[in-house]
This record gives sequence, C-alpha cells and structure tokens, in this order.
Amino acid sequence: MEQEQQPLDPPHVLIFPLPAQGHINSMLKLAELFALAGLKTIPDGLPQDHPRVGYSIIEIFESLLLITKPILREMLANTKPPVDCIIGDGALGFILDVADELGIPIIQFLTVSAATIWAYFAIPDMIEALELPIRGNEDTDRLITRVPSMETFLRCQDLPSFCRANDITDTNLQLMAQTTRKNCNGDGLLLNTFEELEGAILSHMRTKCPKVYTIGPLHAHYKTRLAETYETSFDQSSNGLWEVDRSCLSWLDNQPNESIVYASFGSFVVLSREQIMEFWFGIVNSRKRF
Repeated sequence: MEQEQQPLDPPHVLIFPLPAQGHINSMLKLAELFALAGLKTIPDGLPQDHPRVGYSIIEIFESLLLITKPILREMLANTKPPVDCIIGDGALGFILDVADELGIPIIQFLTVSAATIWAYFAIPDMIEALELPIRGNEDTDRLITRVPSMETFLRCQDLPSFCRANDITDTNLQLMAQTTRKNCNGDGLLLNTFEELEGAILSHMRTKCPKVYTIGPLHAHYKTRLAETYETSFDQSSNGLWEVDRSCLSWLDNQPNESIVYASFGSFVVLSREQIMEFWFGIVNSRKRF
C-alpha cells in the first residue's frame, strides 16, 4: 500500500513593521490578506509615553536596533514551528541581518511609493554630484538630475526634509540612503503600488533590484477579497493605531463628486500653530471644500 501523505504544515510567516501608523497600515493589511493567525508582538524598546513622532525618529531606530533586534533574534531562533519566511519593513535594515544570520528567507516590504524609494536610492549619487545637501531657500527650485526618469521635473523642494541637512554625514540622510540600498540584498521587494501607476519608475528600479513585486493597492485587494469571502461589503479598516473619528462622513457624503481637498500630514510630522494656520489659510484661499 502506498503510504498516506502527511498534510503539510501551513507556511509560517513573520511580518515585522516599523512602529509608525503609515507603515502599520499597509503591513497589517498585508497580514490580513495572508490570513495569519496567532500573531505575536514584540516591543520597540521605548516607554509607553514616548511620542514616537518625527523629531524623535532616530531614537526609535536606535531603540529598535539596541533592544528589539536581540529580542527578534531570540524569538525567531526559538519559534516552533520555525518561521519559513520574514516580511520585513524596508525601513529597518537590521531585519535583513537577523534573517541572514539565522538562514531565514526574507522579503522586504516598502510602504511608500516607488518614486519615493527610487529617489532615496539615488541619494549617494546626488551627494557625489554635489546636488546634496540642499543649502538654503535659494535652492528650492533647483532641478535634481541624478534620479533616472525624474531629471526634468524633480526639484530640491520635492525632496523630504532630511535632505536639507547641513552636511552629507547627517545621520538621517545616511540612514535612509544605506537602508534603501540594503533592501536589494533580500530575496525580494514588495511594493504597495501597481504597474499602471508607476511602471516607468519600476522599470528603472528593476535594473538595480530585479526581484521587485507590485502588490497594491492593498486596501482595495483586501476589501474585494472580504466581499468575495463573506458576500457583503466592509468599509471599516482594522489597522489604525487610534480610534478613527468618522463624524465627518455624513458631511462628505453630501458633497459633490471630486470637490474635496484632502490634506494628510502623516503620523510623524509635528506642526506648530503658525504652520497649521499657514496651511489653513492656503486651503481656505483655494475656495475648495476640505
């Protein structure tokens, strides 16, 4: 008689996000799509009352490296059944080191646009061409020419704030440049985008990182999959760090199509009252609903 085949254990995947709202949004949606069960969490090493906002981003990375990295290594080494694959946050290069040390396949997931990643990837080239650092407000309209496919329109003012560092040894600037390029050392790179939106940029990216896979938009995939599975619609997201204020929805539902300006500042930004008022006046003067 033929021996009965034993059922295979389901894949055991660890998903490890940077503890920030924008990163958690996408990575939890990916986890939900994988229908993972029994998720475990490990600490980021910071006290509960730590603000975890933009000005303290280096503290977050330092704490993750010092405290979370050894916890992650120990957890992976002792997990039964063993983890078959890690999906790490592309902002955290140390996950690649842990995976390599333990011999676990790893795919990095970058939660920002392909265009953003490609600009980060070119930071060393911009520094070599003396296009960085940006020196003062007089540089805001200067074209950046060392990002392939963006030579004719990318300006200094389009780059993130860490590119305005006073010198090229700035910690934030070097961290983003090194981490972005390090992601190519993994077994693949997942992006929450799609070919029809960023095909030109993706073609350039694949000359440096051939194993780039587009899986976006995740929120639309997840909503469709839920509707197919449960034969009903789901509008509420389950991946926020804070309770969502939905009081504006009734007002939004009564506005004409394509008539609303939506301004998002991200979860790391810290704005002064003066900055908030400047945004407010600008949007009000646009005479658009917001």
